[in-house]
Amino acid sequence: MGWRNAYWSLRISNIIRRISKNASVARARLWHLDTTKVGEVMLGTLKMLPIAIVLAGAGYAYHTTIVGQKDLAIVQLEKNNVTLKENTVKLEIAFETAEKARVQSEQNLQKQLKVIGELSEKNSAMQTEMDDYLSIFKRHDLTKLSKAKPGLIQPRINNGTKEVFRAIEEASKEVENADSN
Repeated sequence: MGWRNAYWSLRISNIIRRISKNASVARARLWHLDTTKVGEVMLGTLKMLPIAIVLAGAGYAYHTTIVGQKDLAIVQLEKNNVTLKENTVKLEIAFETAEKARVQSEQNLQKQLKVIGELSEKNSAMQTEMDDYLSIFKRHDLTKLSKAKPGLIQPRINNGTKEVFRAIEEASKEVENADSN
């Protein structure tokens, strides 16, 4: 391990010598500058100063123009953001209203389907009853019976007709009430 430390200390000392040699050469070059060259450099710098000032002014003007445009764009985006937030609130309210209307429509549909089912059942029962009555008429010859016994048949037919008309009126009232609900 000792030889490695010696190797690295030798390497480091060589690097330091090279750096100090280069630094001393650079210092010597600076001290030997010709005064005329320094004057020429200063004169060239003074000639470039107005150009640098104009370029700096143009850069500043360009910067303020761009920043102004960006500020206007930011203001416009903020206005758009406010408008979009207002529209979002309006859309949420409209959605809630539509949702309530949809729920109400579904409830109405369920009521209507229930009433239609009840009416279908009643219609089916009435159809069965009507078929029973018609079968009675088919089995009996009422014309022949009414000629033979008019006092027996006529009051029954009149009472049956009244009953049928009453049943039709009740069914009509139920349909009318179902429509209004």
